[in-house]
Formats: sequence, structure tokens, C-alpha cells
Amino acid sequence: MAGDWIKMRHDLGDDPAVITLIAETSCVDADHVVGKLHKLWSWADRQSRKGHAPGVTPQWLDTFLGCQGFAKVLKKVGWLRVTDEDIVIPKFDRHMSKSAKNRALAARRKVTQRSRTNRDNVVTREEKRREETSLDRSIRFDSNDRRHLDSISWEETAELANRAARKLIDGQVVDRVAGTFRPTLFTAAALVQCGLMPAAALAETIQAMIVAKPKRPGGYFGKVLADKFERWDILRAAVTLPGKDGD
Repeated sequence: MAGDWIKMRHDLGDDPAVITLIAETSCVDADHVVGKLHKLWSWADRQSRKGHAPGVTPQWLDTFLGCQGFAKVLKKVGWLRVTDEDIVIPKFDRHMSKSAKNRALAARRKVTQRSRTNRDNVVTREEKRREETSLDRSIRFDSNDRRHLDSISWEETAELANRAARKLIDGQVVDRVAGTFRPTLFTAAALVQCGLMPAAALAETIQAMIVAKPKRPGGYFGKVLADKFERWDILRAAVTLPGKDGD
């Protein structure tokens, strides 16, 4: 016995051979014929020897299937061979042997794996799209940002920037800080003051500056801040400093 299942095609009921069996036997429709074929091939799977059934006659087969003339038409369409000694299921090894079933199972596993892989890829692409959409929403500039910027108190901003400058460069106030560092620091203070940037991002950047003591504080400050706050570049560009001292 090759196993407890057999292969049957999805479209078997539409096969011209099945249509012939309906026309030339007492079977009334495709469902009737497919049921008979399932019974025949299941029996052959259990009882035949590689598709050969010694001593079995077409008459016995008709009786077994409950349909006179079924074996004759099966022979006509090429789905049964009849000899003086037995009946034979053609291509048994290709479709019903153990190796054939193993091949069918392997093919099914590949289809399932491809389907699962495709599904995972779809899910991954969708998750990536959502992440990109979320990221885009998080870094773009919108009207809500504008309202925050319009609420900046430059007096409070100057106070915050000066406290940061004193920590960073030997007690200097922000208007004495040279080069590009002054506007960068003042801009960061403004964003913190109006609530568009977490104070922690500025505090962590200041601490990193104190430890690193970079030769180019302006560039280093902006780089560290960008690493800690993803919206830094777009919000920095939106800030217009009112004057040298932030008044």
C-alpha cells in the first residue's frame, strides 16, 4: 500500500475523459463520475501491485463501482488497460506510487513556502511603508510647528542659550561665542523653549560637547543634536533669529 491518500486534480470534472464517461455510462454527471474514479483509484492504491491487479476483470470492476460499462469506457479513454491476466492502471508509478506522493508533497511544501515568503514580504513592505509614512510625518514641517515657533519668547530663549553657553565654554554668554556655534546654540534653545524639541536632547548634546571638547564646536554640536533629535535639520531651517543677541 502506497499511502492513505491519492492525488486528484481540481479540474478533473472538466476533463474530456470524464465527459465521455458521463455520455457512455449510466453515470449521471461529473460528480458521479469523479466519485467512481476516487473509489477505483483508492482501491488500486490499496490493493494493486504497482497498478496491476491480477485476476480482476472489467465485469468485476463494473460491479464494484456500481456502473455497467465503466471499465470499457475507461479503457477507451486510456485510463485503464485490460489483459488476459489482469487490469492495469496506466501511469500508476507517476501518480500513485510512494515516490510520486513524496514528489507531490514536496511540491506542495514549496508552494506553501513561496506563499508564506510572499506573504511575509508583503507584510514587511507594508510595515516599511508605515514606518516611512510615520517617519515622514515626524520630520516634515507643518502648520502646528509654525504655531509653536510663533510662540517663542526670545527673552526666555536667550536665558536658556546663555545657561548652555556658560556650561560649554568657560562661562561665556551666548553673544560672545564665536563662529557658527552661536546661532546653532541659540536656535536649539529656541526650539526647546517653544516645545518643539525635548530639553533632554539639548542637555545630552551639551554633555557630549563637554566630554569631546571639539575643535569645531558648531559643526559638532549640530551633528550630535541631529543624532539625538531627528527633526533638528528641518526645524532649524524654520527658525529665524531676530538679532545678534536674540532680542
